Amino acid sequence: MTNKLFDFDASPNMPVDNYDVVVRQSIPGYDALMSMLAALFRVYLTDDAHILIVAAGGGNEISTLGQAHPSWQFTGVDPSEKMLAVAQSKVVSLGLSDRVTLHNGFVQELPIYPYNAATSLLVMHFYPMTARNWSI
Repeated sequence: MTNKLFDFDASPNMPVDNYDVVVRQSIPGYDALMSMLAALFRVYLTDDAHILIVAAGGGNEISTLGQAHPSWQFTGVDPSEKMLAVAQSKVVSLGLSDRVTLHNGFVQELPIYPYNAATSLLVMHFYPMTARNWSI
């Protein structure tokens, strides 16, 4: 991995072993967000869609979309090995392994591919303010 701005594995903002519980306690409407994502993508994507999931570590977008759309393909990327293990566990338990590729690292390390859609949900709060180059 290159250009590591933070190390989620060394100092996670939330416990990895019970991520699904903590994320739902921390973010009201989390499951509704996943349902809205699925509904939005259903309208705009075809049956042969390939979706990039940025910060795929929890595996929830892949789980939600993969179960709802049995022909979609997914590429997930996440810099956290521990969180990616959570996603891999879900992918295997749901029988999605043949449609999912997980990459430990960053988006810029992926081969160039024409994805039909991408998600980057609930990611920016993990980046330190100094890494954000915002001007107002």
